[in-house]
Amino acid sequence: TLTVDGCPCLCNIDAGQAALHMVLATPPAVAPDLGFSASVIAPAVRLCNSQALCRLQLDAPQSSSITVFDCPLLRSVSVDAPLLSRLTLESCPSVAKVFSPSALPGARLELVDMTLLDGSAAAAQVSVAASSVTIRGCTSLATVVIPPDAIVGLAAVDVVDCPLLAALDVQQHGVASVTFTRCPSLRRLAWAGTSAKALALGHGTEFADELLACLYGIGQLQSLSLPSFARPVCLEFRALDDLEHFDIESGVGATLSFVSCPKLRSIQAPGASVELRSSQWTPPSLSVTVAELAIVGCRFATTSGQLRVEAASMRLLAIDDCDLATLELHMTKLHTLRLRRCTALSHVRPLHKYFELDRCEVIGCDRLLEQPEFSILATGCLDLHGMSLESFEVCSSTLTALHLHDWPRLKKLQLTTPSLTHVQIAGCHQLAAMGYSGNSLKSIDMSD
Repeated sequence: TLTVDGCPCLCNIDAGQAALHMVLATPPAVAPDLGFSASVIAPAVRLCNSQALCRLQLDAPQSSSITVFDCPLLRSVSVDAPLLSRLTLESCPSVAKVFSPSALPGARLELVDMTLLDGSAAAAQVSVAASSVTIRGCTSLATVVIPPDAIVGLAAVDVVDCPLLAALDVQQHGVASVTFTRCPSLRRLAWAGTSAKALALGHGTEFADELLACLYGIGQLQSLSLPSFARPVCLEFRALDDLEHFDIESGVGATLSFVSCPKLRSIQAPGASVELRSSQWTPPSLSVTVAELAIVGCRFATTSGQLRVEAASMRLLAIDDCDLATLELHMTKLHTLRLRRCTALSHVRPLHKYFELDRCEVIGCDRLLEQPEFSILATGCLDLHGMSLESFEVCSSTLTALHLHDWPRLKKLQLTTPSLTHVQIAGCHQLAAMGYSGNSLKSIDMSD
């Protein structure tokens, strides 16, 4: 290591194979716009400790590592280093312009205790060649904005130990991964990368009161992993065309919405409420670990109208306004099954021998009720709305409560239900005959 200290006019240094450590001295009479320009031959360069330096220009044709730190007034950094693999700026809070257009493939830009990309400040002028950016220990950084084309070749963003960081906006396309570690205030994430494949929020990123995150149009994102949430969060993911796997360590209190994510086939979010919307569904099965799952407005033409839902247990499974024809349930315990306006649905098949269902709600699914196997769902409480059938028969040994609402054409009802205790009928104006076989019925409520 060659150390140079107190040589303010030295601007041409050949250190051979030695690393250069240069302390940038401050002259007695400080100019208001002090600059330093140097040509350096050294594999590694470290410039530090100037309390007055405002501009730095460095020509380092053989340097692979350049570090600039502890220059509080430094505003502009220009580096010409075609062999550069790492550029580090540390404790230089005034830097607003960085120019380093040439670097090796895989080069890394490190910002330590900096505010360079702070979105709340004036727009920074950044033109750097680097495949990854590490933002670390920026204790005063509240927002990070990476403008389009600011970092040529950028593929990865890593944010570590930024306690006040509340928002990250990656406006540059081509970013493949974003990772957060120990960022406890994170609330909002916007990411425009079209080739992204992974997002990871690591240890210590337990979000503030509510995280509002929206990932939109990331064409190649295949896997998405998040940590446990200390507080309720609301996450929305849109147009992730290649997303297949999503997991959270613990999703208790989380509300997750996936819009137009057609390849999603695995959701591991224990305790979370999940909604899937507006997708042309591709995989034939969906494996989930969630508390509640709602599938709304999805199309199943590519799977011949079939879907298998695999889970150990679930509090609620709701399917609304889908063209689903066959639903297979590979689970042992489901508290509530809710089916609404799935006019093509004709088969619901529990695949587990010991399948348990506490409550079933069906609205406007006539074809399903016409199948003999529907009796499998007639357990616990059965709530049926808005049907157009003229006659209906229920045969079940485990049904305890039956609610019929708004059956304008129903004329005949037959109940073979030895465990049935309560029947409620409303809006069935043409009902003329009802047969009952059993000995447990306690009440029948009929109203307009």
